[in-house]
Amino acid sequence: MSSTIKPPGAPGAPTSPLPEIAPTQGAEGTQGAKPAFHETLQADGVGPADPIARATSAEPIEALTEDLRAGRIGGAEAVEALIGRALSTPMARSLTAAARAELEAHLRASLEHDPSMVAMTKDLERAR
Repeated sequence: MSSTIKPPGAPGAPTSPLPEIAPTQGAEGTQGAKPAFHETLQADGVGPADPIARATSAEPIEALTEDLRAGRIGGAEAVEALIGRALSTPMARSLTAAARAELEAHLRASLEHDPSMVAMTKDLERAR
């Protein structure tokens, strides 16, 4: 079997490098650049002012973390709070009752069967 690809310097191999490509005419660089990605999202209603973004903000998670560290709640209560939080987002609330039940079942199954999630849940319980 032979190959049409020739190593450099072999008979029939190209002897010169690829031709130089001329710069594009009228290139503007960064002048006239489009708005930043986050600005575009905010203009489209997906930025932090959006209810979904507010529902997933870090503030409730920080409060939950403080409660865990202070011993006011245990790992199981923290996990329940996280599941409840996931099910109370606007997107989850827009699901049918059957779909929400399926989402909850999936979350709980992941917590019970995924080795990483099981280890994290055990770590939460041990930290108490």
